[in-house]
Amino acid sequence: MFTHATSADSSCIRLRVQVLACRGYSFKSLNIVRVIGILPRQSLEDLSRCIESAFDREMDFHLWEFYFGAKRPYDRNAMRFGGSDFGDYDPIDGTLPGADVRLEQLGLRPRKVFHYLYDFGDDWWHKISVAKLNAPVVEGRYYPRIVESFGKSPKQYFYGREGESQFVGDGDEEDW
Repeated sequence: MFTHATSADSSCIRLRVQVLACRGYSFKSLNIVRVIGILPRQSLEDLSRCIESAFDREMDFHLWEFYFGAKRPYDRNAMRFGGSDFGDYDPIDGTLPGADVRLEQLGLRPRKVFHYLYDFGDDWWHKISVAKLNAPVVEGRYYPRIVESFGKSPKQYFYGREGESQFVGDGDEEDW
């Protein structure tokens, strides 16, 4: 997952990842964003795991998919690359395995938008936009890595209990 940058890594890609929705809750207006730096040689699986970590997910074995050209979650007209935190992945309904797809193979360009769906039960839907293709890389640092962070992460398993905050770190002892 995490890789040391070497002298051969001349640049990284900066991606702006925004949480849009989950289980019917919309988070779009809250602008919960993480900017991630990732090496072009890293895979969509590496990006998936970094997104999970960036938004304080428990990484407890869920399916995930990246959608290129999607209008909504589960858009079967989009180009889809998927995987599983379980390790093995059985492609679902035309989804291509994402573990071996490197970002440099995707034809990314500035402002290109694609989507990420995590946990097919809770449907964490994210918008990803390419912020910069040739961002500076720091040799010896681990990639992918969080470069900037805006807004508190929503709790992964918030189900609307009365009086409870739906965000990580809002005074709930369980978060400490």
